[in-house]
Amino acid sequence: MVLLRSSFPVEGIFLVLLVLVLVLACRLFAGSLDRKRIAAHFRERGQTVRSIVWAPFGTGWLGEKDSRIYKVHFEDSEGNTSSATAKTSMLSGVYLTEERAASTKRGQALHEESRPGMSRREVEDLQRENEQLRSELDDLRALKRDPRS
Repeated sequence: MVLLRSSFPVEGIFLVLLVLVLVLACRLFAGSLDRKRIAAHFRERGQTVRSIVWAPFGTGWLGEKDSRIYKVHFEDSEGNTSSATAKTSMLSGVYLTEERAASTKRGQALHEESRPGMSRREVEDLQRENEQLRSELDDLRALKRDPRS
């Protein structure tokens, strides 16, 4: 008796689909662990994470083999919001790059409170200067963490 084989390899397609599903499941599981690791890193610094978004082509992606890259928005204990690019993998911990202040509660409070003897323009000038100084401080902190850049 001759068994006729179908020209449509069902087993091969099933195997390819199974591998794709397993790869996707592993990636989702790794992403979940990454988010927990990043949130724990910011909690240790006394900060609250607002969002973590996967950024496959974020800063530092070129030539990166093992790490995954995320864009993180967070808030410090004073209510200042910032963002940073975080690189992480199972064994390397969390590495932050491009940490930038987005907005500050202190600047808003300074603007909203009435300051005797200060015009609105003076308050706005001070607010801009504070933002510039915070940005420069963030740059210096980044250099301290990674002196190679």
